[in-house]
Amino acid sequence: GPDVFATTGAGNLLQIHWTAVTAPPPGFPNLPINVVGYQVIVESFQVTVPAAVLSMTVPPEFVGSLAPGQHQFEVLAIEASGNQTLTEGYFTL
Repeated sequence: GPDVFATTGAGNLLQIHWTAVTAPPPGFPNLPINVVGYQVIVESFQVTVPAAVLSMTVPPEFVGSLAPGQHQFEVLAIEASGNQTLTEGYFTL
């Protein structure tokens, strides 16, 4: 899956970032990978973006609705065949 990290800032700023998935993980057959999109999930918020997009800003209105503390997020890489791989990350408000 993609490597992920999040940055937070004043005004309920939350940005989720990830690396492009371009090859299978170690130990898997070395077949071509064609990622067509990524899905970002933060609690009940989720959005799917095209493969060329490698970061997104979560709407500040949604971030403002979250309680202080640590929160999990996930980024799914979606392959053209429908296969998906997921990576979890965390951010703190």
